[in-house]
Amino acid sequence: MAFTKYPAWVYGAIGLLLGILAVGAYFYWQDSQDVSDPNVYHAHADFALFIHGEKMNFAQEKYMADNLGTLSKYVHLHDMIGNIVHHHAKNISFETFLETLGFDVNNGCVTLDAGEEYCPDETLTWKVWVNGVESAEGFNYVIQDLDRVLISYGDESFEELQQQMQ
Repeated sequence: MAFTKYPAWVYGAIGLLLGILAVGAYFYWQDSQDVSDPNVYHAHADFALFIHGEKMNFAQEKYMADNLGTLSKYVHLHDMIGNIVHHHAKNISFETFLETLGFDVNNGCVTLDAGEEYCPDETLTWKVWVNGVESAEGFNYVIQDLDRVLISYGDESFEELQQQMQ
């Protein structure tokens, strides 16, 4: 018999290692999934988007989700509250959220749902601040529960950005 070649503890250790690897692989796979059950995962983030110092009004019917799942069942606004993102999936970026509203984020430019395009240049830039700190990820920032996010386009000073964050 081939099983008598090694002591029993070796087979036990191999079995234990395989079990640990299987459990680790399962949890890694679970964390890598982009979409959760929208009825289970539910988180919120406050946000504001300014263009040239003017705050966009997202408390409009066209930006609101409805019971039919219009826009996105995974990330949306609702109840005519235009400053709270509801997300029902992990790994949702602000780019993804804005695209569900009809915006296009491409090559550093943002095209609004009405067609106006805003691109960075020597003086005008997009800035993304999360919880009072400038985000290196920009629009690729993944929304977390209870975040406070400021997205601003223009040539605002630090003091003006601080006021926008309030």
